[in-house]
Amino acid sequence: MKWHVITCSLLTALHGTAQPPLPFPTGDVRWTVNSIQMGASYPSTTYVTMGDSTFNGFTYRKIGRVENMGSPWQPEDLIYCGSLRDDSGRWLFVPSWSAEEYPLFDFTGVVGDTVSMHNPGTTVDPVDYVVQAISTVATLAGERRMWTLQPPEYPGFDEYFIEGIGSTYGLFGHGIFLFDVGSQLVCMEQNGELIYRIPEAESCLYLSTNTSDLENDLQIAISPNPANEEIRLGLPQTDLTTATISLHDALGRSVPVGLERSGQNMILDVTQLSTGLYTVTVSTPGLPVTSARVMVER
Repeated sequence: MKWHVITCSLLTALHGTAQPPLPFPTGDVRWTVNSIQMGASYPSTTYVTMGDSTFNGFTYRKIGRVENMGSPWQPEDLIYCGSLRDDSGRWLFVPSWSAEEYPLFDFTGVVGDTVSMHNPGTTVDPVDYVVQAISTVATLAGERRMWTLQPPEYPGFDEYFIEGIGSTYGLFGHGIFLFDVGSQLVCMEQNGELIYRIPEAESCLYLSTNTSDLENDLQIAISPNPANEEIRLGLPQTDLTTATISLHDALGRSVPVGLERSGQNMILDVTQLSTGLYTVTVSTPGLPVTSARVMVER
């Protein structure tokens, strides 16, 4: 009986988080977020810590934001948007327009747990999530744990929380609203050190589809978007016969996909892909590398 109890304890530990999650980052922190609309991605907002503040007996990190369209900005350009504190793995947010504290992130649940979170900028009411998995992902600062959470009321719209970083949709992003307009965390920097950057980001201002690409009208035509069976790709006046195509999921992982070529068009078979946001990248000899976003629905 004693060995049985020990075995059960070990199994319980294996299914838990094993150790406390990394806390909310300290020091000077910057999150760069891109907006996504109709498959295209463009620089949108940078969130930056602005020092500490104390109220209600707790210490918070003030968060400011600046509209980031690829142009330089100064600290005085930041607009205060609220304050965050870490309560043993739960990141609690007080927006600038309220004195109420909202549970923005939760890194405390184990697989099977239901956790409730409330992003005041995107949902009116709290949303319950079931912890589907706790895995490990590689970041520029080493391996970190990632929580995959699924809202039962919105099947297919999973959230991905990386400890010490936040959501892959951005500090205040939300997976439920990806159909029309969404967002993606491009970079995170802490005390001048790059902690996180998605693979297709050439810098923390732009993705592979940068301003010069847009000026040259070299944009991937995608239809349909969202898609559930196949995606037709095209580039204006470009022969894609020798182009190299790659597809990555929201975490930057390469995803195998069936491909059929036909001159200026290509067809990707996405029937085996899960619901989510993907990045398709086209590399053609003599032309800039071009990327775009596509949403797969189920």
